[in-house]
Amino acid sequence: SKLFVDEIVHASSQGSGTVTLGGSGESVNVPSGATLNISGTPGTGIRMKPFFKVFKSANTNLSNATATLVTHNGVFYNADAVYGTSTGKFTVPSGEGGYYFLNALTRITGSSGNTFNYATNRFYLNGSSAEYLQHSYTTSGGNFNNDQLPLSTVMQLSAGDEVQVYITLSVSSGTPILVGSGAGTSGGSTTRFEGFKLIGI
Repeated sequence: SKLFVDEIVHASSQGSGTVTLGGSGESVNVPSGATLNISGTPGTGIRMKPFFKVFKSANTNLSNATATLVTHNGVFYNADAVYGTSTGKFTVPSGEGGYYFLNALTRITGSSGNTFNYATNRFYLNGSSAEYLQHSYTTSGGNFNNDQLPLSTVMQLSAGDEVQVYITLSVSSGTPILVGSGAGTSGGSTTRFEGFKLIGI
């Protein structure tokens, strides 16, 4: 049967109380062609959660031309404690499989007289390289010894999947360096990792 109404409000009609659609175990369908408009504050069930944003707080020397785990030890947000600041892992919680937007911005530099050959910024999924960005450098017009590598993607992940960020920097001489900074410092965090679950897909 169909119920034809213009508005459903709580019995109190005083702007308080909870209106429930459907019972436990049931589904509420919005058919094709209909639009669900939400002008108020979304509830926890439809927020893009879990979400996190973390950063690296200090510089670290790297081994030349070697993939190195970036352990982001500072936290802006870490809803449901999904990111491990000691392991460098974002872990998908139980029941939260789906599509995730992930972004890693990683800054690199070198010691005095250092010249870059190439650099890669990678997402590792469960211990294996899954997505990456590579920059190759030339000394034409001057030496490169400072850069920031952005890497963004959408991944389909299952509960228990683990995502980490790895950086590789090859230099012709000197020491390759992963750059970190404190939260809120001038210019913001230079090396960070963030992500959230997408809804509606």
